Amino acid sequence: MPRKHFVVGVIGRSGAGKSSVAKIFHDDYGFTVIDVDKIGHNTLNENMPGVVSIFGATILNKKKEIDRVRLGDIVFSDPEKLKTLNSILHSEMKKKIIKMLSSISNMLVVIDAALLFEIKLDELCDYIVSVEAPDGKISDRLKKSRNWDTVRINSILKAQDKSLSRRQDVDYIFFNNADEDKLRKQVEFFVLAVL
Repeated sequence: MPRKHFVVGVIGRSGAGKSSVAKIFHDDYGFTVIDVDKIGHNTLNENMPGVVSIFGATILNKKKEIDRVRLGDIVFSDPEKLKTLNSILHSEMKKKIIKMLSSISNMLVVIDAALLFEIKLDELCDYIVSVEAPDGKISDRLKKSRNWDTVRINSILKAQDKSLSRRQDVDYIFFNNADEDKLRKQVEFFVLAVL
């Protein structure tokens, strides 16, 4: 049976510009964007009792909701704990994304996912693009946009580097080391080449 969608997977470390690229695909070419981070947050909340039973009540804030910063500090400093959390969330996230794809009428879809390979979403993609930027630029962006300190930035980037090591499976690389116009031109070149 022919596939209904043309799907581009967008990967990249925090602060590299994944969401900027996904927005350009949406705004300039009409792609529907599936934001896997948002799906992850929802899935985390739905699995709160199980997550709290494993990681403890210290991950809850005053409203008795999961404090993602606290949980992140735990899992990004311990690969085994990160693996445990991922085992709870990833298969459910993939099911949700497959269901979303089946309900999207637009043929053009972008999956914005740092953990594309780990969740096995690459199996749903026609092309995979990686957004890259120099470490210094990434660090500056994360300090400014998310108010993260250097220790947190380094631990998150280190954890993400493992998931982004499959460069041989990436079809295109966008370099987000200048302004948005330069990034937009790279997306335009890609779209003209593949559509």
